[in-house]
Amino acid sequence: AQADPRRVTQVVNNLLDKAIKFSPPGTTVAVDVEEHTHTVIVRVRDEGPGIAPEHLQRIFNRFYRVAQQGVRTSGVGLGLAICKGLVEAMGGQIAVTSQVGQGSVFSFSLLRTPTASGSG
Repeated sequence: AQADPRRVTQVVNNLLDKAIKFSPPGTTVAVDVEEHTHTVIVRVRDEGPGIAPEHLQRIFNRFYRVAQQGVRTSGVGLGLAICKGLVEAMGGQIAVTSQVGQGSVFSFSLLRTPTASGSG
């Protein structure tokens, strides 16, 4: 499978939207990209409330939502499931690490497409 720029943008936008929604005012949401020989890893970090360990295994399941105290949530719990489906359809993997009270890092990795010699 090959990365589709529209799908990558959709995944990043969804992860950013969630990070911003769950982050308190005045905190930082950051995106970084790490390039390796065969893969590219994109990370979205926030300083929000974090996700309790018991939710991490199911966070990418359809219709699964984590209620956060003081945060009005909308939607039906499909955003992260859609992200997972898009990333996996492009041959990649998506993951989350989180600590309650310190924030979360959602990351996904995709295989790099070989570039033709001389195309920069």
